[in-house]
Amino acid sequence: ENNLDKARNTAFTICLVNSILFSAVLLVISVFLWRGNKISESIGLMTIAILNMTTSMYDFYSTSLIAVKRFFSISKANAFFAFLSVCLTLILVPFFKIYGVYIVAVVTSLSTFLYLLIKEPCRLKLDFDFRYMHKLIKIGFPIMFINLLNATIPNMASISVIFLLGRETLGYYAITMLAAYFLSYFPNSIHRILEPHIYQKYGETHDLADLKKYLLKPSLVMAILFPVIMAVYYTCVVFFIRHFLPRYEPSIGLFSIIILARFFVSFSPASNAFINAMNKQRFLIPIYLAGIAIVAVSSFVFIKSETGS
Repeated sequence: ENNLDKARNTAFTICLVNSILFSAVLLVISVFLWRGNKISESIGLMTIAILNMTTSMYDFYSTSLIAVKRFFSISKANAFFAFLSVCLTLILVPFFKIYGVYIVAVVTSLSTFLYLLIKEPCRLKLDFDFRYMHKLIKIGFPIMFINLLNATIPNMASISVIFLLGRETLGYYAITMLAAYFLSYFPNSIHRILEPHIYQKYGETHDLADLKKYLLKPSLVMAILFPVIMAVYYTCVVFFIRHFLPRYEPSIGLFSIIILARFFVSFSPASNAFINAMNKQRFLIPIYLAGIAIVAVSSFVFIKSETGS
């Protein structure tokens, strides 16, 4: 418990200081650019500064609760405040336009964080133990960098599409990626549930054999169950596009390819937690860099061969 409090308070200090610095810079920029920008743009920068604080604290707090396996509170908060966000959007956006979007974003993120803070209170305090901070950053920086690289891969494909095929094709690609992105929630949810169990078990025994059931069994279940989910979801998406978004019907063929690729990156949901538990996450960085290079080169080659130019 003492080690948990130490890690949580030090991580809280790091997150809070980083959020304050980033938000302060954005607020200063918005003030200096107030006269040159539109009012909506300046208020948008201020909104991003506030959202940076609220979402950072929510991410930290939800991760802290996941570490002690408080999944029900997080699920209940996410479900309720997602519904609240939809309701507020339908009410405020027609009257306040873009400012309604700003209000909904801030109210939803702040309310979700405050709900978890009240429902599952933790003893948080600032801890400026720089040696311990360095230890946490040394572990966490590769994970953060991997997340950044992971987000770069689809963006690299988008850049290739817009430069080589134009905005219209990018629209089809964006619809496809948006539809396929929903499939990531299922394996990601399994990952977040198994993650604290994997860390706890490996921390107790340091025996890789104890982690096999967390790696192999979920992969077997996903290999059998995920294709069924994908088939049902594919049918629903195709029906929706053909009947409600007929202009984007050319994206159906692309969606067939993307949804197949989604299976291979999702059928082993606990693999990242398994690698992080062994503190081997830094070895994934060259793999992701190679993936980005492959995406860039293959996108260019295949698009050029398809267009014949």
